[in-house]
Amino acid sequence: MKTHKHLFTKILSFENLLLAAHKAAVGKREQPNVMLFFDRLEENLWRLQEELQTQTYRPGEYSTFQIYEPKPRMISAAPFHDRVVHHALINVIGPLFERSFIFDSDYFPGDDLFTPVERRKGLPIGNLTSQFFANLYLDPLDHFIKEVLRCLAYLRYVDDFVLFANSKAELWKWREQIAIFLQGLRLKPHPHRCYIFPARVGWRFLGQQIFRTHRLLAAENVRRFKKRQQIWRKSPPDNLEQRLASWKGHAGQADTYRLLQAMELL
Repeated sequence: MKTHKHLFTKILSFENLLLAAHKAAVGKREQPNVMLFFDRLEENLWRLQEELQTQTYRPGEYSTFQIYEPKPRMISAAPFHDRVVHHALINVIGPLFERSFIFDSDYFPGDDLFTPVERRKGLPIGNLTSQFFANLYLDPLDHFIKEVLRCLAYLRYVDDFVLFANSKAELWKWREQIAIFLQGLRLKPHPHRCYIFPARVGWRFLGQQIFRTHRLLAAENVRRFKKRQQIWRKSPPDNLEQRLASWKGHAGQADTYRLLQAMELL
């Protein structure tokens, strides 16, 4: 195993903290806590660096709230200065771990495709570190599927993954082998959310309906956005343009040109 020196020094360098602050602020610059941090950016970063150096840094309290769409889950959001620390950490250690990842890797906390065998506490959804370490934790699964099972067509996003094969019998065999392998990670596949089906019928994956030739947004995704539009017409939020642009960017990843036209978003 290769060792790396002086990582902590790199993490708390002012240049890295500055880069981390800008990364943590992407898409959030108009939020009050972010604006407050950037109003005295240099002072806040020096203070954060000193706390890390003297080991007096303590994470702040999470802001916790419940969301109900597309399914109920608890979201825990860290204070902005903690998110800066998260980015500073991943800036340095991320590339070191990513070298061992397979090509198909991308970033389970509250998601329940995987049910912990004996662990009841998960990771706070919303943390960059939660996403990264979840990805890291399942890296052995990636190698098992690609190098032992020899699955040529495989993709994974955090705890959602898909395997393709020309034989249904082979998929059933892989499913049994993956379940056995996951026991070593103290995980098991969700008993009701592992499916084997022909690719021609299409299937929902990461919020889209995936077919061989095209992708569509899930119908409930469109319905939720139309409901939001009705609310915004009566009481437009201050960041309406930003919200519309965000959803258009999300929707544009699927084949939605006609849908966006019909919704007068083009």
